[in-house]
Amino acid sequence: LDEFKKIYNWVGARFDHDFFESECSEDSRKLVDEYFNKGIFEKSEGAIGIHLDNKLGFCMLLKSNGSGLYATKDLSLAKKKFDQFNIDRSIYVVDATQSHHFQQVFATLNKMGYEQASKCYHLAYAFVRLASGKMATRTGNVILFSDLVNLLAKEINEQFLDPLREKNKTVSTDDEKWSEDELKEAERAISAGAIRYGMLNHDNNKEIIFDLKKWTLSTGNTGPYLMYQFARTNSIAKKVEFPANVNVEKLDYSIFDDDELAKQILFELSQFQQKVQQICEDKNPSSLCDYVYSICQLFSKWYAQNSIKNTKEPELKAARLLFCQAVAETIKVGTQLLGITPLDRM
Repeated sequence: LDEFKKIYNWVGARFDHDFFESECSEDSRKLVDEYFNKGIFEKSEGAIGIHLDNKLGFCMLLKSNGSGLYATKDLSLAKKKFDQFNIDRSIYVVDATQSHHFQQVFATLNKMGYEQASKCYHLAYAFVRLASGKMATRTGNVILFSDLVNLLAKEINEQFLDPLREKNKTVSTDDEKWSEDELKEAERAISAGAIRYGMLNHDNNKEIIFDLKKWTLSTGNTGPYLMYQFARTNSIAKKVEFPANVNVEKLDYSIFDDDELAKQILFELSQFQQKVQQICEDKNPSSLCDYVYSICQLFSKWYAQNSIKNTKEPELKAARLLFCQAVAETIKVGTQLLGITPLDRM
């Protein structure tokens, strides 16, 4: 368990509560007895379970020898979540081969009288494979976590961090230098960001092809690209001083009326809350990847066409700086929702 926690910490995942299988094993048998006595469950050829419908068939919960099954423990776990934590929604992130299993579990919970059963959802995903083929321990065609971390570190250091170490030799102030601690955290954050984005930026029902070289690129539709675009956009306000004597509350944003690209970006930013709500309802994080990536692309195009540092009019410069700030904040929150840690500089 400690080793798993190290992995969770590396990838930036946390859990408010850990459920152990041993907690559910004994309780699950008591649960079956309780609902058997209530007449909800029944015996069939010595086994206890429940008849659902023609499609789902008979969900066996206790074998004739008295031993439980995965469905038995899942019912016990769901009961704990409902009764002890009063959860409103429960999402099971398990591979697609277990779809029938969870359909049976949710239907059984409904028969048991749990209204929350209608808000249980199986977020199925297809398997991850290498470009060379399916991963299998039997053939040795797998990547261990320790190997994955080392492979990612090599790519991230070569692309991003080694050039910064070289730059450290020439910069004159400590503020500009990167400490080894900062570089190490950047290595972890960019590595984890590459993996998280690579896994989420797919239709979860389709097979995922793990491509380390592609997923770690600083250009294109990747996690490191989003992180770089945030760092780049966020740094503008640090490099360009906000004009003095400009009243932000009275700033006239109609100066963007003739800037079609800026208006397109502003429209996309205005859709953020609605987009996130819809993505949550659809349980489709790949759409969030597409949304944040499109903003990064649009802003990169706009920034190439508009100089902020050399803008003479104070009101226009102020408006553009606030515009950049809004874009940076949207990219930041979007990447955080994907579980990616944005870096202030890269």
